[in-house]
Amino acid sequence: MFTRFRALLPHYFSKHPSHELKELYFSVGIMDFATSAVALFEPIYLWTRGYSFAQIAAFYGAVYLLYTILLPLGGRIAARFGFEHSILTSQFAFIAYYIALFALPQFSWLIYVAPLLFAIQKSLYWPAYHADFTIFSAREQRGQEISGILTVSAVATILGPIFGGLILNTLGFGPLFLIVAALFLASTRPLLKLKEIHDPAPFTYSKYWKLLWKPSHRRSALAYFGYAEELVALVFWPIFLYFTVSKYSELGLLIGAATFVTMLLVLGIGKLTDRAPQSGVLTFGSIAMSIVWLVRTAVTLTPFRLFLLDAVGRTGKNTVTVPLMSMTYEHGIREDPLAIAVYFEQSLAIGKLLICAVLIGVAAIAPSTTAAFQLAFFLAALASLLYRLLTPPGPLGMLHKT
Repeated sequence: MFTRFRALLPHYFSKHPSHELKELYFSVGIMDFATSAVALFEPIYLWTRGYSFAQIAAFYGAVYLLYTILLPLGGRIAARFGFEHSILTSQFAFIAYYIALFALPQFSWLIYVAPLLFAIQKSLYWPAYHADFTIFSAREQRGQEISGILTVSAVATILGPIFGGLILNTLGFGPLFLIVAALFLASTRPLLKLKEIHDPAPFTYSKYWKLLWKPSHRRSALAYFGYAEELVALVFWPIFLYFTVSKYSELGLLIGAATFVTMLLVLGIGKLTDRAPQSGVLTFGSIAMSIVWLVRTAVTLTPFRLFLLDAVGRTGKNTVTVPLMSMTYEHGIREDPLAIAVYFEQSLAIGKLLICAVLIGVAAIAPSTTAAFQLAFFLAALASLLYRLLTPPGPLGMLHKT
């Protein structure tokens, strides 16, 4: 997949990506196809099962509370047993999570187990993934390599929702969960070809926590709190779309088409990030995202307007993501890849946890369900402005591990 894209658009992809990075691209492509086939419909599934706005916010709040607590342990597991094996193990937790969701109609108590399974999956997957990318990517073309992986992800995300919508319309959630589970396992196969990476001197559990409160990290931690808007985008925006486009196949097609519109723009953003000041690109994307969220609070719902808003919103998010991740991976190279990966994920998890707590309060004061969603979008607009606080890392030395 990646080789074909490079042949078509040679000036926008990195020139000589490492073998390890190519395998990571393949893994992400398969996993993102599987995830996008079901993730769009996951909050809608909870909504159609009768869970309220506040209950859904509480569900994901529990996920990110547990994720924040478990992340340092996930970092230690990745260091001890290897990054690739940590990713492989995470997929079994992902499968268990979706089995729990599918069994909710028969066993309602699984709503309390599912957040733990999701938090375990994330704790095992994301620190190892970010550490891998930090090590495998090349500093001088990291923006293009990040945009490359985002483009591979975008292609998967174009096809995934369409595929998932068709399966849901014809077979239902059960078969979709089974297919996705098989794809999760397939996504780990490219990584098993790589030499296992360990961290010979992992941080202690408490040392990971101390990174959050380190004075030099406070500004970037606030910037990562901006990922609170991502929770609104992944959970409450799909439900909002469902109010207008209630047929799964049509909703999947709308999201797939919106992703297609943004795909080529991502490559340009990556090239720009490697040439222009990263903070300038990040600030532009942050402000653009905030404006899009504000427009979402007032727009009259039609399928075409929702398509435009989703496409522009995704473009804005990618404008933020490429320089933000480039700076984060550079930070990892200067200090410690795995430690900064845990710190990054803990910061964004806290941001998502905080917005879940606020959204529970929003549900209590909003005069209607529609008003609750509009207030959520307004909060996402405010959170988007936090991204611009991130600045390129200074010339720091390696952290001392204890």
